[in-house]
Amino acid sequence: MQSDDPFMQLLLCKRILILGDGNLTFSKALIAAQTEENYSSLRLISTVYETEEQWLTRFSESTDSNIINHLRNRGVEVLFAVDGTRLQETLLPRVSVPFDCVIMNFPHTGGKTNLKYCRHLLKEIFINLKHVLNDDGKFYLSLLDGQFEIDKQRWSEAEQNNDIMFKVTMHKKDSWRVMYLAVYAGFVVDSIHDFPTKELSNRGYVNAGFRGNAKSFHHKKVPIVVIFRRVPILSTTSTLADLPLDVEQQQHRRINLLRPMYIHDVSFWISTSDNTDVELLKNAIFSFSKNMVKEVINVEIFHLDNNNQLFATTIRRGIPAGFCTGACLRLVWQCDEFALTRETARDFQLALRKYLENDFCHLHQCTLKLR
Repeated sequence: MQSDDPFMQLLLCKRILILGDGNLTFSKALIAAQTEENYSSLRLISTVYETEEQWLTRFSESTDSNIINHLRNRGVEVLFAVDGTRLQETLLPRVSVPFDCVIMNFPHTGGKTNLKYCRHLLKEIFINLKHVLNDDGKFYLSLLDGQFEIDKQRWSEAEQNNDIMFKVTMHKKDSWRVMYLAVYAGFVVDSIHDFPTKELSNRGYVNAGFRGNAKSFHHKKVPIVVIFRRVPILSTTSTLADLPLDVEQQQHRRINLLRPMYIHDVSFWISTSDNTDVELLKNAIFSFSKNMVKEVINVEIFHLDNNNQLFATTIRRGIPAGFCTGACLRLVWQCDEFALTRETARDFQLALRKYLENDFCHLHQCTLKLR
């Protein structure tokens, strides 16, 4: 986790859109910081989901009723009835775009948390962002620890652990799967930070509650800020050879915990019994995938000697005639600089299988049979 304050970084933006600001105190805190730091060029548009009448009814007891006038007197444009999943209808007719930064704090579907509904909400928000965020813009998404794929408390442990499968399993399947949803709209994680609760509270921010009540965060659910940036989406119609990927920029195949990871196995028989052929095949996988295959893990490798006796750690298997080696390799697909979806990774895996059966075998004068 990065410790620098993303709240203060926001002041460097020229135009900021806040989606779903609840009781509007986040906007109040941001304007207070703007005044302190003398960032006069900042233009802020703050939106809430409710109509103005609904907002006054909901927050009249917990929020200063003058906050709307307070913000407008300081140049903030406050808009009601803005739906983050329908920005073309509810926002675009009322403002000029694009924005340098879009902020959304603790989105929720209302009522009891349902993973399916929460993921659908986030997916729609990411899709709608393309209508309002400029190409170099950032999306600041505040979540409670546990909603994101990686627990904050285990971040350092995961970064330092060299066990690849440990890193792969760090992406929790019972989270909101934010990273995996974002790539479908062309967003990847830029950085992760602590939510600046103290800095905001000192400037008037009051947490409206995760489900719309006035309760503060549960002590075990530490809030975080995930910052996303826009990147091109890798298309399923693209071929790996045509992709604008710099192999060297793929971090020398180092697993990146802030990118989606897709696991695919490839099992095969090969006509030679030399381990070097398996290593050649691994190198060919890295090269063909332009290092989007970050790791190749040996699930099993077994050979037959000249007497047709199996020598390996596995039991005898029905190896076809003419083949001396069997193997199962586990591939970890991941892309650093572009948005890689599950479907595109699957298509690239299929293209890789065809390459291994044809071009690889021709180049290395061996026979390989996928299984």
